[in-house]
Amino acid sequence: MSFLLLLACTQTVVETPGAKAKPSVLLVTLDTTRADAMGTYGHAGAKTPNFDALAAQGVRFDRAYATVPLTTPSHASMLTGLYPTRHGVHNNGDAILPDDVDTLAEVLKGQGYRSAASVSAFVTTASWNLDQGFDAYFDDVRRSAGSRWEFERPANEVVDDLVGWLPEGEKPFFAWAHFYDAHTPYIAHPETGLESLYDGEIAFVDMELGRLVKAAREQAGEAGLVVIVVADHGEAFGEHGEHGHGLFVFDSTMRIPFIAVPAKPLETGVQIDQAVSNVDVTPTILGLLGVEGLKGLDGRDLSAAAQGSLPELGPVYMESEVVAQRFGFHPEIGLAQGTYKLLDTPSARLFDMAMTPVEEVNVLDEHPDEAAALRAFHAQVRDARVSSDAANMGAEVYEQLAALGYVGGAPGDLNYDETVDAKDQRKVIQQVEQARTALREKRPKDAERLFEAVLKEHPSLGEVLAGLAQAQSQLGKRYEAEATYRRAIELQPESTLLRVNLANNLAEQGRLEEGFALMKSVHEQVPGDDIARSGIMKMTIDMGQYEEAATQGKLWLEETPDRGSLQAFTGIALVRMGRDSQAKALLQASLQDGIPRQLVHLGLATIATRAKETEVAVSHMEAELAWFPNTRAAHKGLASHAMATTDWAKARDHFNHLATHPGSEPMDSVGWAQALFNLEEFTAARKVLDPLLATDPNADMLLLHANLLAKEGKKAEGQKVFEGAQALKIKEVEARRAAREAQIKAQGGAEAVNPGPGVPAP
Repeated sequence: MSFLLLLACTQTVVETPGAKAKPSVLLVTLDTTRADAMGTYGHAGAKTPNFDALAAQGVRFDRAYATVPLTTPSHASMLTGLYPTRHGVHNNGDAILPDDVDTLAEVLKGQGYRSAASVSAFVTTASWNLDQGFDAYFDDVRRSAGSRWEFERPANEVVDDLVGWLPEGEKPFFAWAHFYDAHTPYIAHPETGLESLYDGEIAFVDMELGRLVKAAREQAGEAGLVVIVVADHGEAFGEHGEHGHGLFVFDSTMRIPFIAVPAKPLETGVQIDQAVSNVDVTPTILGLLGVEGLKGLDGRDLSAAAQGSLPELGPVYMESEVVAQRFGFHPEIGLAQGTYKLLDTPSARLFDMAMTPVEEVNVLDEHPDEAAALRAFHAQVRDARVSSDAANMGAEVYEQLAALGYVGGAPGDLNYDETVDAKDQRKVIQQVEQARTALREKRPKDAERLFEAVLKEHPSLGEVLAGLAQAQSQLGKRYEAEATYRRAIELQPESTLLRVNLANNLAEQGRLEEGFALMKSVHEQVPGDDIARSGIMKMTIDMGQYEEAATQGKLWLEETPDRGSLQAFTGIALVRMGRDSQAKALLQASLQDGIPRQLVHLGLATIATRAKETEVAVSHMEAELAWFPNTRAAHKGLASHAMATTDWAKARDHFNHLATHPGSEPMDSVGWAQALFNLEEFTAARKVLDPLLATDPNADMLLLHANLLAKEGKKAEGQKVFEGAQALKIKEVEARRAAREAQIKAQGGAEAVNPGPGVPAP
């Protein structure tokens, strides 16, 4: 048996004078929402009255599947009616939707519709070209700290955008609302009365959905409103060893709610038990409107279900290429028709979902004909694959994928072992997930151990090598990390992320010129990448070339004036040059997107210090530590301020951190010991000071030693040490004065700019 990809084939509605008004459309996409999280799908504990009411007014598809268990590619399929093999977006961050692919919004624009979308996470912003055809696209998701991959905003803000937009025109409208709330991290909604955070998020979305549907129906008027509610994918809570989504295509992450309400709601809801897909969204909306569909779609027009006449449907396709990109295992492929679902991978599995909904009993041997038919359809989909126009999104994208639990490989053609089934390697995958968690939680020793254990069995896994190198870097093992990065690059020579990390590693070793050359090669590959640009600027600054860094930063800012990373590094370069007013404006602007960036608050603290605004400087140094707790310059500045204001306890804590973390200097321990002395913790002060006295003590060490001897009742010995310390102090002061005079002379008589707390002088 063979199956052809169906075409939407309804007739075009021609606008004529006095013609009946066209219905409007509301598309609601729910991120990370399982079908069984809804009351209408059988969850007794759900609070989803608005979802359930829509199901009672339209068609509820009981066996609906996502195309991909990831947000961007799944939405690309919903908005185009094409499988990922046709639109080229297979993973979050691996490509953008091509301009030459027609979208639902573009078709409806041609039919006289005005359109708007309001989305709630970075993975659905216009960055991925999902905005094609929309008149308005509300995607300012900068509501949370962290990387942009963590940006999201709640359902009420999404609804506010669309409710505010709806009255702005008289034409029929197409509105798309994307709700990200059910994605981790979960936010508590005590007003729902639910203990489950996941259920609470969905209940909160349900409340906002009711407000949106009411406003949209009022605006649509007598012409009516077509409503589609559908999810992009589900969520696993330990089923089949998966937590989250993205790896496998089991029903926990692939079976989704899909509800279609015609412009004139049905008196009694219809339930359809055939296998359908969210790739069917676009042709179904066009069918419900009576608009001629796009040609050659993978999706099917399911609108006949509203009249109770849906014919028998062919199979649907689902995929996840994450395991191929990350581990080199065979991609996860699923096909479903009726009640049968085939996982067409090396260790193939066929499930009769009517008998084994938890997908545990493999009936492949009992039903070879069903499996063969589904495999034939897989071959059709595979043969229709187009080459991915990978967007070369660069290191910035790949570096931050992990923030949402999404980790992809380099875009482009897959290179994987066709004999290895990822489902047979779940122990390895779990170990890697545990190691990645350890990295995020700053447990590098645990991460190193777990990554090394995986590499013993799978020495050529690029992601594992990259993770091991990150763990080694966190442990200060820079030379080992370099070797590991080079092994990984041999496996993935085009990976911009690996080369950026190696460049940073070389810079940390003091090999700035090598790191700079490597970073420039990444920039040549992806000229618009912020990570590469920022890396070039940072290394230019580290080499003391402040003017060059500032000039380059200003040129790039002319191209992309709102890039916070470029504003930050340009501002830092200007701080080093003493151009405080220009620097302050740029550094403050770089804070607007909420992304933590090192040295920004420290640079503002430097400017405040030079302006003698002490309290402002202190607040900025504290803000720097809130983002980056190990910033030595901030600890130094705060320790000095605490000593000056006799806050000995704070001074002790900051000097303690300085003395016990990488990069410690002898004077950090002297400050620690002095603060302890001032707190009258003499025994502790002695314990810190004695190792310093065993080396080559300077005058400050000897002066503190003399004071401790006096407190210990050894006044004569203390007096003798004190006198020696005074003589040494005079010599040290004279030596510093001579060095300072020589520096001024070398600079043509100009005084060097006071760099402020912890900032190297130019």
